Amino acid sequence: MPKFPTEEILALAIQWIPRIVLFFLVLIIGFNLASKVVRIMERRSKAKRINETSLKFFLSILKFFLQSLVVVIGLGILSIPMASITAVIGAATLSVGLALQGSLSNLAGGLVIVTFHPFQVGDFIESDGHSGTVEEVGILTTALRTVDGKRVILPNSLVSSTTLVNYSAYALRRVDVPVLVDYESNLPEVQRILRNLGESIEGSEEINVPVVANSDSGVELSLRLWVPKERYLETLYELQSKLKTTLDEAKIEIPYPHMKLIVEREHDEL
Repeated sequence: MPKFPTEEILALAIQWIPRIVLFFLVLIIGFNLASKVVRIMERRSKAKRINETSLKFFLSILKFFLQSLVVVIGLGILSIPMASITAVIGAATLSVGLALQGSLSNLAGGLVIVTFHPFQVGDFIESDGHSGTVEEVGILTTALRTVDGKRVILPNSLVSSTTLVNYSAYALRRVDVPVLVDYESNLPEVQRILRNLGESIEGSEEINVPVVANSDSGVELSLRLWVPKERYLETLYELQSKLKTTLDEAKIEIPYPHMKLIVEREHDEL
């Protein structure tokens, strides 16, 4: 094995160890400063009531840019020629760009989301068959929290290019509860009872009980009322819970599928 003179090893150590130590110090200090700058920008932006969804997205981009700048400065300390760094970055950008076309689409989708504001953090949305409360809009993905406590990560390109339902867009939501009653029922009386049930719900507005269909089993009505969006599920469950008890107390029959059998007997002739 080739042997290196002790003097050369010592000279290389004296030359490179301080640079390497300085390189890591620059990374540590630079990353901490970048995080502090982002936090300061976040506090000032929140004080000015800037849209939270757009704020988080652009702050994540700012943090990535500042950290990249710190890495470039650190490489300069190691005396790596900037022309070489630029060439490597250019080649890497081209190859990575070709390999990560999907990620670039997600980045573009994120820009569409924060520019046109189809939803904000805290809104309850549905996209690609998934529904939940928006927790975060990142550079590449959007995070949802479902009603049963799961975290769903959706690509921004998918969210921005497919049908999106925002259940939190307006202050009020309409609750629709289908009701099926027997044909022998007194419809005006049934509608009055259902309307009173709707009025018992706190914050309910524009209560209506139309007849929506006459089916084979009975008359189909719909109890409709508007409530604050925050109380939609609570109101729906409350109405479902009270509906049968209310109809039973009023002696209103709820039809259900049943089968009637007619048995014919042959009598012996006398």
